[in-house]
Amino acid sequence: MERTETPIGNLVDKIDQGEYALPEMQRKYVWRSTQVSELLDSLYREYPTGDILVWENKDRSIRTMGFSISDDKQEQSRNGHQALLLDGQQRLTSLLAIIKNKDLVVKNRAKPIDILFNLKHPEPDELEEINDINDEDESTDSEVSDVDKVEEGDDSMPDGEYQDAGNDERLKRWAQKAFVPENGRLKSKKHWISVKEIFSSDAVDLLIESGICKDHRDPNFKKYKDRISKVKDITKYPYNVVKLKSSLQYAEVANIFTRVNSQGTKLKSSDLALSQITVVWRDARKDIEGFQETYSRTGFYFEDIGTYVKALISLITDQCLYKNITQITKEEYEENWKHTKRNMTTAFDLLEEFGVINYHLLSSPFIVILLSYYLHKRDGVIGNPEEKTLLRKWVLLANAKGRFSRGSSESLLNEDIKDVLDRYKNPLDVWNKLLSNISRQTGPLNITPELLEHRNAGSSYFKTMFIAFKEQGAQDWGREMTINLYPTDNSRKYKIEHHHIFPQALLKDTIDNNNRKMINDISNLAFIGGDFNRKIGKNPPSKYIPEYGIESKVVQQCVPADKELWEISNYEKFLEERRKLIAENLNNFINKG
Repeated sequence: MERTETPIGNLVDKIDQGEYALPEMQRKYVWRSTQVSELLDSLYREYPTGDILVWENKDRSIRTMGFSISDDKQEQSRNGHQALLLDGQQRLTSLLAIIKNKDLVVKNRAKPIDILFNLKHPEPDELEEINDINDEDESTDSEVSDVDKVEEGDDSMPDGEYQDAGNDERLKRWAQKAFVPENGRLKSKKHWISVKEIFSSDAVDLLIESGICKDHRDPNFKKYKDRISKVKDITKYPYNVVKLKSSLQYAEVANIFTRVNSQGTKLKSSDLALSQITVVWRDARKDIEGFQETYSRTGFYFEDIGTYVKALISLITDQCLYKNITQITKEEYEENWKHTKRNMTTAFDLLEEFGVINYHLLSSPFIVILLSYYLHKRDGVIGNPEEKTLLRKWVLLANAKGRFSRGSSESLLNEDIKDVLDRYKNPLDVWNKLLSNISRQTGPLNITPELLEHRNAGSSYFKTMFIAFKEQGAQDWGREMTINLYPTDNSRKYKIEHHHIFPQALLKDTIDNNNRKMINDISNLAFIGGDFNRKIGKNPPSKYIPEYGIESKVVQQCVPADKELWEISNYEKFLEERRKLIAENLNNFINKG
């Protein structure tokens, strides 16, 4: 191995000029904007941020892929060779986008990114203790399509501290930082400046022409100029670049890649598994991502490629763990990948038929994997109506009760795969057994009001509640249209959001801090278009329901018809009664033949 120190600016230039490529074993760009801002902060303060690992190999047969940036030159003809980047993709892609003012490319679409720099940021010894707030969530009523932002294995989201923290608290927290993702609240403030502008402008021009400082005599001029120069000097930060010998074989490099990325939490197990699979089946990533991209504009684009990899492995090995995957032949992979694509496509069609029109409405992608495995064993055929009825019931209950969203989800998936394997010749027996597995795990299959208590928008019950209301024809309160994740005119203002029936601002004035969880209880949430949500404002349901004449529409979403319960003084009674109505509704929906 050879070790050299190379400035970030040089590394970014190498990528921009097509001198670096990514081997097919790499995953795509997955960083969030907060991770980019944290990287810039570490570099700005000259903190260590890891090494860069490359393999200088001249073998043209090795399949490569491009960086997730606009105007990527990776596909240019290879004059001589390109060095293959094994570790450092996320960091260098982020830095290239910021330093060279380029867009990221996500799902084949350009995605602009910028970070704001705080000229007034405190030094480390001046930091104050501020309540934690979720910087990434800017909304007050999240869209239904975003309710999947919960870690696997958790049945409920944190209550969203940002909702209980006022704008002042959020601004205080941002004021303690040097870098934050671009947002409208800060962009208009003079002392928050675009990092992209810093790299493309002269520091003096940036300060004076933008009006941050009147002239060179401004008391803050030198401090701000020095801080801007320090940001620009990030390009001089030296990364330790470790170069592997060009004589190494692909299989050995894949093993090194796996070991390096097994440390910490850089890559998921599925990413590491896929890198090993490519040793045997070189086109694995290309073929799997190709199928993934066919759903890029539908509700079933799983961003985690692991969903597809695990579905494939399940078909081949009758279990979902990544065991002995390099011992499977290329022919086995290719043949079973054909079956996987066919069965996943059928599974998506079934889910859509059952009302699950988007993967965001699933409590776990493992539901798709289990369906795909079952369909494989049944040669893709659902034999009779009774079989489909039981299958549908399992899907909706597994979803509502979070079958694979708690405990050891892979062990639970393996348990269900084994039951399918043992019983697939008797399909009714299969689904009755899988339903009994849910019952053994979570208790009686019926949904009770008590199970809904203290749940919020991250709960799997909440997702199933949307499915039920939509399938039953519940209408948007502001328009004569059934609620849907996708407005027909694609207008943001009509996009369905989860709305607090008793507005948050109203409840915060009446509920003490010890009971704030009651504000975000799913029994206080309904699904309406964004435009109507904003019309309601801070008004109580006792005012806006009769004012807009939507009595019949609110009942469709299990809002009690008793007008006394629409009064703020009866809020707890309202929650209790609506909980009963929701539970009854869900049971009827799930159990219908």
